Amino acid sequence: MSKKIAMLASLLFIFFASDAFATIVNFGDYDLGPSDPLVIEGVTITPLIVGKGQPATVGGIGLGSDWIGSPGQLDRISHYGAGQNGGYTTQMEGINLKVDGVLNSFTISPYFSVLQGYDMQFPIEFTYLGGGYNGGFREQLWDAIDPAVSSYTYDLRWQSGLKMDPVDNTYILLASYWDEMMWAWEDLYLNGYPEVDFHYGFTITSLDYTPAQAVPEPGTLLLLFSGLIGCAAFRRRVEIRR
Repeated sequence: MSKKIAMLASLLFIFFASDAFATIVNFGDYDLGPSDPLVIEGVTITPLIVGKGQPATVGGIGLGSDWIGSPGQLDRISHYGAGQNGGYTTQMEGINLKVDGVLNSFTISPYFSVLQGYDMQFPIEFTYLGGGYNGGFREQLWDAIDPAVSSYTYDLRWQSGLKMDPVDNTYILLASYWDEMMWAWEDLYLNGYPEVDFHYGFTITSLDYTPAQAVPEPGTLLLLFSGLIGCAAFRRRVEIRR
């Protein structure tokens, strides 16, 4: 009987500790916004930069902001003037994501286009708030992604192979850590520094999170476990009497 109790207890633990209660929000299922805030299936989305667009979704695409390009995408546009001293300007979008619960992961789908100039691509850089802490503060993470890859998923529960503390919010911003020019300067030089406009970014296709009400309180788990043991003990007494 003890083996049965142990097995049932293990199943109970796995059930409650797993992603059985996770919610996956597919932003491409909605045409909503732009608005501040934008609330979808328990996810509250707000602009990262006040006055620089509002979050919105486009059906069949996903979540983004309405400031620079399509409202279903987070965009960055960079202009390089003609000549070696032609100048450079850039604008970028970002949003905040918050849930009443625990964020698990988010998935993005990148794109890259050239509005004018010659055709080229380089890695897309962006930053987001991770689940780890560095010096008492949430750690800002950076990545450079290949725009030719259809999608990327970022797990906020694990970082560099280490399990992180549960978090209920993050931000996502199309900012550069290594500097966009690091990727583009050689092509610009080899092509004689033409005037060119790069327009790139990604859509946030989905968000995976566990709502707070879906995670049982420790006391609830204790009661369930105690009841399980009680039921097993009662059954054992009945079997002995027989």
